[in-house]
Amino acid sequence: MTRHLFFYGTLRDVETLDTVMGPYAEVIEASEATLPDHAVVEVMGEDYPVIVACQGAMARGVLASNLPQGAVERLRYFEDEFDYALETRTVHTADGPSEAEVFFVRGDHLKIGGSWDFEGWARTHQAAFVECARELMALYGQVPDKDVDRIWPGIRFRAYARARARAERPAVIHRSGLSREDVEVKRTERPYVDYFAVEDLRLSHRTFAGQMQGPMDRAVFASGDAVAVLPWDPRTDRVLMIEQFRPAPLARGAQVPWLLEPIAGRIDTIETAEQTARREAEEEAGLTIGRMDALPPFYSSPGCLTEQMSCYIAEADLSQAGGVHGLDTEHEDIRSVLLDVADLRDALTSGEVENGPLIVLIQHLLIHHDRLRSAWG
Repeated sequence: MTRHLFFYGTLRDVETLDTVMGPYAEVIEASEATLPDHAVVEVMGEDYPVIVACQGAMARGVLASNLPQGAVERLRYFEDEFDYALETRTVHTADGPSEAEVFFVRGDHLKIGGSWDFEGWARTHQAAFVECARELMALYGQVPDKDVDRIWPGIRFRAYARARARAERPAVIHRSGLSREDVEVKRTERPYVDYFAVEDLRLSHRTFAGQMQGPMDRAVFASGDAVAVLPWDPRTDRVLMIEQFRPAPLARGAQVPWLLEPIAGRIDTIETAEQTARREAEEEAGLTIGRMDALPPFYSSPGCLTEQMSCYIAEADLSQAGGVHGLDTEHEDIRSVLLDVADLRDALTSGEVENGPLIVLIQHLLIHHDRLRSAWG
């Protein structure tokens, strides 16, 4: 038995649909269609829409006809992550009305906004969304859909990081000129996928002498990109650091797995790095930050970690800062630590600051202290 489905959101995009369909992509028969008395609306803070009943409105989309059951099962796996379920409606096509199944969101837990702009989504989020679909559908048949909810945030962090990386235009001044075109990735496997992932790569790359070297096996820890921000009050010349428990130093055997750090967090899907910095400052320290001075983004540990870090010195009023903050839902227990800028050098030389981004931020503030105080003070 074949089925007919109406797509009104991200699956209108050919590349996304082909990625989800996998081996069934070539059997899709798609045509433009509309669903009367329904509207496609944005989900606030997300990169996908929902469809709702709306008298007099017209939802534009695509009718996919004669889909085999295997294709529908792949669609269910993909859409279940967005908490959708199929319902039957009558859509209009150039050949007349047709019965089709439509994915409607379950319940009313999502906060919806205005009309969803497919063309705008295609310009701003399509590349990252396809990456999300690609990693998610690679798990089809391996990870049950009931377990995808847990790992979906990590999939999105990693996908958006890959999309940002493709859009970058890095400076090549002192480097050799070798690029991604000089690397042949023969295989990528993910033996571990959760909030973080481990990726096993089989690759060859060109040497500085011009020959291809390999193949070789390399493993990387894929985590998505992150931001770090050091709030500084130019009026009192104080900074705010945080202290929290960290499992990695514990796993290494550290006797004190509580570290002094900058405020930090992973870049959420549709946020910019600066927006993430502002959100994390509120969550981790109860701060509203003002002007920001950005450092060049850098890789934390490029031999094994995909994470690119964006760091900022941020203007903040620290007169009322302090206490313990964090999100209970993320089991955060974060203590604010206030320190005079005059004492930062001693904090570095004592060895108490062991967090790499914090070391970089402190040094940046010490180097640019006069410039920033003149601009912000």
